[in-house]
Amino acid sequence: MSLGNYFKKNIKPLADELDDSINHYEKKGTQLERAYKMLKRAGSHGVHNYDFSNNGMLRYGSLILELRKDGHNISVERQYLPNGRSTQVYKYYLLDEE
Repeated sequence: MSLGNYFKKNIKPLADELDDSINHYEKKGTQLERAYKMLKRAGSHGVHNYDFSNNGMLRYGSLILELRKDGHNISVERQYLPNGRSTQVYKYYLLDEE
């Protein structure tokens, strides 16, 4: 199974599950505020790096850094394929607000 097919089959359904809270929230406020809202709404499910990009936050790394500087505890977890190979997909969690 190719990497693209794996994500379509396994990761996309989770994103669809969280569709209301992550992908179609109202786009008001600054990117920093929107990133914080996404992380808070996702809770223990976390937010994938491509979810930030899909919502117009292409420089999400700087937003995460800014939120950390503001005192928010944000962890990151790299996603792996079933065969153990690493991917370029990361999941971010807001730990202090759950």
